[in-house]
Amino acid sequence: MNNLLILNDIFDNIFINNLNSLNYNLEKEDDNGNIEYKRTLLSYNSDNKKNKLIRQIFWRISEGLLIRNKKICFFIIGIEDNASLSNLNKFDLINNNIIINSIIKNTNIKSTNKIIFYKNKEILLTKFYLDKNDNFIQYF
Repeated sequence: MNNLLILNDIFDNIFINNLNSLNYNLEKEDDNGNIEYKRTLLSYNSDNKKNKLIRQIFWRISEGLLIRNKKICFFIIGIEDNASLSNLNKFDLINNNIIINSIIKNTNIKSTNKIIFYKNKEILLTKFYLDKNDNFIQYF
């Protein structure tokens, strides 16, 4: 089983079983696949950056695996592309969650978010997916 499948199982299990920690060593971000690392979204206040993020979410969903009849992707906020921690505090993570919800509100993207521990530091794990039975990627 490759790392992408392992991570998808681990991340999905965190949401299903309401776990609060990630006990897996993340590797450098892969440009392909359905997993994206983000340092922070706190600077995503321009329309250009918001639209870029929406396109990136759609791209990662399209690269995603079918889990429980949904194509999904995962974004991890608070992690650098090289898999090191970004050192965000809980307040920053909560604000990142607010930004995510405001950016996707006018799309057919849905999300579930959870602040979890990774290497004794909090990060924000977000699962994105399309509405039930919606295979059309809406680009606004």
